[in-house]
Amino acid sequence: MLFRSKLDSESSTSILPVSGVYFLPLNSVNLTGQVTFQGKTSGFNALVRVVREINTEKGIWTEQITSRWTREQGRFEMNVKPGTYQIDVVPNIWNSGEFTNGLPSYTRKLNCIVPTSGSVSCDVALNTANFLGKITDAAGVSRTQTSINIVKVDNVGNTTFTDRGVNVDAEANFQTYLEDGTYRITIMPWWEFRLNLIQRTYQVVVANGAITEVRDLATNLTLTTGANNRYTLKFGTPSVMGTVLMPGSSVERVANIRIEVRNSSNTQLWEYQTYTNNEGNFSLPLPDGQYFISAVNDGRVRNVYKSAQTSITVVNGSTSPVTLRLREGNLTGVVVLPGTSQPVARSEEHTSELQSRVDISYAVFCL
Repeated sequence: MLFRSKLDSESSTSILPVSGVYFLPLNSVNLTGQVTFQGKTSGFNALVRVVREINTEKGIWTEQITSRWTREQGRFEMNVKPGTYQIDVVPNIWNSGEFTNGLPSYTRKLNCIVPTSGSVSCDVALNTANFLGKITDAAGVSRTQTSINIVKVDNVGNTTFTDRGVNVDAEANFQTYLEDGTYRITIMPWWEFRLNLIQRTYQVVVANGAITEVRDLATNLTLTTGANNRYTLKFGTPSVMGTVLMPGSSVERVANIRIEVRNSSNTQLWEYQTYTNNEGNFSLPLPDGQYFISAVNDGRVRNVYKSAQTSITVVNGSTSPVTLRLREGNLTGVVVLPGTSQPVARSEEHTSELQSRVDISYAVFCL
């Protein structure tokens, strides 16, 4: 049996075997801290994440380096490479009765500097939530089947996304802490509920730690707080409902078909693109106006093709139900090798004598 003469550790130091046995040392703790809320460490535990920001073309995103749950007395310990980090803390409240003066919320501690030797303590005092919300449908019925996305927007439209760990409770309530700035909060229904619930985005402005504006970007209406100082964020309702069927006179509905939307100038409106659900139904939140919609098979179903365009007009936020029917091919052919009658079984791309490039998947095709 062969043994290595040494092992190289993460710190680039060599570890030599003793009688053929390597003794691997554990990393020592170099980052510690304690999470508190209004001086308390009871009634909650918290997920502590070490992150750093990354600039991208689409905005600023955070990269998580490592994470730990707090243990007794809200303490945490970890080992990270030397550098400057941010500490994100997301509390998990398991006894809200302990908090009579606000609820603990997501908190970020900036510039926690881990030295090249020794350790550092970065304690975090949790903020009190300054934005309280409730999710409902257009009729005011609480909706817990939702995800919440929060991005910060600067003066030129660049966005910064931070995972704040915001979730709704059994009554569809949620809370978080927002630093000064302008935010867009988007409420998104779970996939299986997207037929009747349409995601909606709200703009929130914070100054001096207080909420100064909450505006529905779909209606441009300003919201005010309701019961328990909460803002009610409502899902939108679809203005277009429809179904996609197989070709001919079939009543078979087709799932996972892309719905393409174009305006009256025949310009594709990518922001409204959607897919049929498992029952072949779809919905669209189109504003009032004239549109052309069609069903596009992206290869999910064999031997059926794009439907004809259907013209619709949305008036006062609604229109008649739409049926889109996929079509059978009306032109078939076989791709062969040059100078032969031998079919090409499969190819990614071919160039014809006309110097045009054709992408194909199988030898027999239909248009």
